[in-house]
Amino acid sequence: MAEARRCVVELGLSGIKLHPHAQKFAIDSATVYRIAEWVAAARPDIPIIFDNGKPASPNQLIGNLAETFPDVTFILAHMRGGDFIEVTAAHDNIFIQTTVVPQVEVVQQCVDELGADRVIMGLDSPYHSMEDEVTKVEALQLPEAEKLMVFSGTAKKVLNI
Repeated sequence: MAEARRCVVELGLSGIKLHPHAQKFAIDSATVYRIAEWVAAARPDIPIIFDNGKPASPNQLIGNLAETFPDVTFILAHMRGGDFIEVTAAHDNIFIQTTVVPQVEVVQQCVDELGADRVIMGLDSPYHSMEDEVTKVEALQLPEAEKLMVFSGTAKKVLNI
């Protein structure tokens, strides 16, 4: 908790990334709830980004956080887990990234069901080609204005830039 606060307050980070699988904690842990409480009280303008859809980070638990903290923005970093669209659709404060999703059809379905204003071009993985991320968004069957929303508009809205 102290490190998250330091990174935001002292270093000026514009979001908090939590990776339950790699960091070995549960999404419904007291630590995660304390971080979300602090964000809600002190910095509701910054999102909390979760590596999602793995056993340590089921989407429904992120949905529970979104219900508990409706003024906090949550981002699902990957389109993983069978229920990510349903969980995102049920909570206006959840957004989703395209990171490391190879199927254009999955991204298209997300935009069709959630709207371009809920989908962010993936920026979460240093292990994946940004060229592939751009190509994926360019391949979507969308008007240019909606592609621009996915490319940058949604991220600007969520990050308040």
